[in-house]
Amino acid sequence: LAKLSLADFKNPAVEVEAELSIPLKRLQAMIAQRFGRVFPVALEGEGKVTVRVHTRPQSLRPPEVQGVLEVRDGRIQYAKKGFVLEDIRGAVEFTKGEARWQALAFKYGGVAYTTSGSSGVRGKASDIRMQLASGQLQAKSDVSIKDGAVVIRKCSGSYLDSLFSFRGSVGLQDAVKLPASITGAGQLELADLRKVFEKQRGQFDQIKPQGKV
Repeated sequence: LAKLSLADFKNPAVEVEAELSIPLKRLQAMIAQRFGRVFPVALEGEGKVTVRVHTRPQSLRPPEVQGVLEVRDGRIQYAKKGFVLEDIRGAVEFTKGEARWQALAFKYGGVAYTTSGSSGVRGKASDIRMQLASGQLQAKSDVSIKDGAVVIRKCSGSYLDSLFSFRGSVGLQDAVKLPASITGAGQLELADLRKVFEKQRGQFDQIKPQGKV
């Protein structure tokens, strides 16, 4: 579905709006071909893309591009590591050089999460600033993807009543080994151990750990 409008014949402004339903797998291939970047993930699900292009042919300025990608029943699997995000749903707004999303939902390991954030291109790097939340986790991260590696400039937050903060890098070129260099610090609430190690809960109930480390 496409629409075309023309206004102001002295200095004509052209606006084109197009809407397309597309499988996420096909969309991934199109993005990889356009930007020359292939990530070791498999995408499944359905998407609907709405794009608006506004331009004035007599102007030397590049066209203004805005769009929305609506995702439903999405699924992402990372290479062969068994890392799977399921039931992805929500919308991503994008312009020519930036993407933003609010309350994008997914499930990992049966736990529901929501994420909000933005992504932009800086030279050969893709910068991502993101917030992630579940019933027990709150986290903020600032990362960059460049030359086959994820550079974590900062990631901090809380899990249950414990705090954490770390930075480092993770290589993506070896999907099996995932070489990583991470440094960080945290404050562990010892009572959280009973919830984290659920199979050993009986032992922790006897010890009754308390305090912070």
